[in-house]
Amino acid sequence: MLAGVLFSALVTVVRLGLGFEATGIFANRNHQALFLSTAFPLINAWLSQGEARPSTFVRHWIAACASAFVLVVVPLTGSRAGAFLSVLSLALSIGVFFRFWRPWIAGNRALILRAAVAIVALMVTFVLSGRATSISRLLDGSGEPEQRFQLLPVVLHQAMAMMPVGSGFGAFDEVFRSVEPDWALHQTYFNHAHNDLAEMFLTGGVAGLLLVLGVLLLWFRGIWRVFRSEKPLQARSATWAGAIIMLLIFLASLVDYPLRTSLIGAQFIIAAAWLLDPPDDGKRSIWSAGSHFTRRKRSSNR
Repeated sequence: MLAGVLFSALVTVVRLGLGFEATGIFANRNHQALFLSTAFPLINAWLSQGEARPSTFVRHWIAACASAFVLVVVPLTGSRAGAFLSVLSLALSIGVFFRFWRPWIAGNRALILRAAVAIVALMVTFVLSGRATSISRLLDGSGEPEQRFQLLPVVLHQAMAMMPVGSGFGAFDEVFRSVEPDWALHQTYFNHAHNDLAEMFLTGGVAGLLLVLGVLLLWFRGIWRVFRSEKPLQARSATWAGAIIMLLIFLASLVDYPLRTSLIGAQFIIAAAWLLDPPDDGKRSIWSAGSHFTRRKRSSNR
């Protein structure tokens, strides 16, 4: 998964160099920026895997270079939500990293300080050169509010009118066009609510809200388990990565619809497996998370 994120970051740079939009392997800059922001918890999980081949020193240098690369590429996408999510992801991942690698950090403070100064200097250079369009859009206070926020009250009002069963999944386009106000008419149409929670409320009704609530309860249950766990912190790296990735996708779903893309949907499922069925120790690969479900199913068929 980490290799896919880094590949998408590389594609972003190539597309930008060729004069195309910096959307990487996606068609939407917000989805691309969200995908890139998941790199930081994935790098933490990779660092903590017992079967990783390179030495600890080499792995940390690879992780630092990969983090710096992603941190520079995210602002190039022009996504303001992605810029916020990448900062949040980096902050949470740094907090987990400091707990995992406290002894290593104590002996390499000068190296970490130099790396941090270099990353900050690189970011400042990009901002001053005008290439960091995400930051430029955040700092630009002019312009009208985005249509997704202006139309949110319309979506919520229609959702209340269709309670408790909703309009049915996949019917948002037809339902919204029947109530779309005249001032919102444009050459393009509003294909989704750009807020998956509101769209789930409109199309799924009470059942849709219960589904979202169930996922949130599972997320809190996983977080509670990892806080109470007495296993070594390295054994919980996949759990923290899954928790952070799920949080990022959920927050992004409040202003967009990332889970409707196949790649981010698959990433969300893998993150949930890491959160709910983490490896038993630091040696078992994170890709074996969830394997006990398969073993249990096989044993039940005997």
